[in-house]
Amino acid sequence: MPPPGHSGSRPTPTNPNPVDFGPNVLIFDPSMPMADIQSRTDTIFHQQDVNQFGTGRYAYLFKPGSYNLNVQVSYYTTVHGLGHSPDEVTVTGGVQSLAPSTGGNALNNFWRGVENLAVKPTNANINAWAVSQATYLRRFHVKGELFLFDFINQGDHNYSSGGYIADSVIDTQVISGSQQQFLTRNTTLTKWLGGVWNMVFVGDNQPPSGSWPD
Repeated sequence: MPPPGHSGSRPTPTNPNPVDFGPNVLIFDPSMPMADIQSRTDTIFHQQDVNQFGTGRYAYLFKPGSYNLNVQVSYYTTVHGLGHSPDEVTVTGGVQSLAPSTGGNALNNFWRGVENLAVKPTNANINAWAVSQATYLRRFHVKGELFLFDFINQGDHNYSSGGYIADSVIDTQVISGSQQQFLTRNTTLTKWLGGVWNMVFVGDNQPPSGSWPD
């Protein structure tokens, strides 16, 4: 029996206010206008692309769904899909790291990462991850090719030097180009083209053949 004066019914739970992660954590969902998301990420990219020693830190969180975007990733920026699996967040276009401010030279492209989403590259935005250390791609599905150097902003030195890919799938091929050293782990590569100095493959499917230790 309920106590006197009590109806016995359970109180209706009150929904808590949305968590505020601060202005530098941007949460996107597919119902938002793509032009607004593109504008916001472009603005942050242009700010961070010349901010190697700055204090800005940004995270993009994408709710499950489909997006048509070219998300450029620069210093102190990470991109995260919020689905249970990478394919629950699919970006048609690109989620990539380039080096436009240095004419394609990516030797200083540090401190950035992408995880748990899929990218379907288009002809206008062939996906590139031109980086050099302190970077990662995790649980990343590229529905096409992945370039590990900046082939778009053609300068005198389109170099890149180091990075990490894990638990990912690249459907077509990886083109390493000028990438000097790279580590991949538990990744379906399908096909890997090129290599300069130190390429390490751990538990991968279809690693490139080589004459070791030559």
